[in-house]
Amino acid sequence: MNEGKGALGRVWVIIRREPLILFVVFGAALCGVWVFAAPPGVETLRVEEAALRAIETQQVELLGRPLTEEETAEIREGFIDDEVLLREALSRGLQYSDARTRRRLTRIMRGALTETVDDPSVAQLQAYFRDNIDRYTRAETTSIEQVLFPWGDEVSDDELQQVLDELRGGADPDLFGTTSYRASRRLPRQARSDLVSLFGADFTDWVEQLPAGEWRGPVESNLGVHLVRVTERHPSEVATFEGVERYLRQDWVMSKTREFQQAGIDEIRAGYRIEIVEE
Repeated sequence: MNEGKGALGRVWVIIRREPLILFVVFGAALCGVWVFAAPPGVETLRVEEAALRAIETQQVELLGRPLTEEETAEIREGFIDDEVLLREALSRGLQYSDARTRRRLTRIMRGALTETVDDPSVAQLQAYFRDNIDRYTRAETTSIEQVLFPWGDEVSDDELQQVLDELRGGADPDLFGTTSYRASRRLPRQARSDLVSLFGADFTDWVEQLPAGEWRGPVESNLGVHLVRVTERHPSEVATFEGVERYLRQDWVMSKTREFQQAGIDEIRAGYRIEIVEE
């Protein structure tokens, strides 16, 4: 009996000194005893040996040398830890409650559904250009100069009129008002959306009615009170195929990639019954 205990003791010492052996014992327990004698309510976790070896091979290629037994054990243990954490995260519903987790998982799935897109022919690019001509059409824009008196500055109507008269007489607009980091005095080629973003819709509607070349105002915006001159109006411009061909290729590939992804998503969704539950 004592000899038996001594032998077991020597085996245990060897196991403790050799992490790889310890891992094998643990793996045997995981895939053997754990599978058949798992306590009620405990989920069985089966780890594919091929997956473990793939990670080991990847690490060998990265290091440029064979792994030590300790490194092999650490890699395998780390993989199992990650698998346990992943399953626990899913069981806790983090894919629903944590936005970052949800985005990452959906990006991974979209990537998995992406097929390789062959380079388009010139004919395909030309057809894509014709079908999406609006994307390559520059909207009408307006170039303006403006003198700003921010809210809070005490400027009377008479003072505003005096500045307006001097501007109409050829005075340098840089001599008046306040420079704003949000809106410089000279704003070239502003689309309507640009002006609305800077000054608001009412200001933009007013500017769109101004004749070019003449100082007008005052007009209010969300920044303050302005005197404005439209220096030039630029009509919309339709791009040529040659002018945008280098961008078309990238846009075409992205479009086809999205089509492949959506086809894969539609196929997956066909296996689900979608119900919107009212709270």
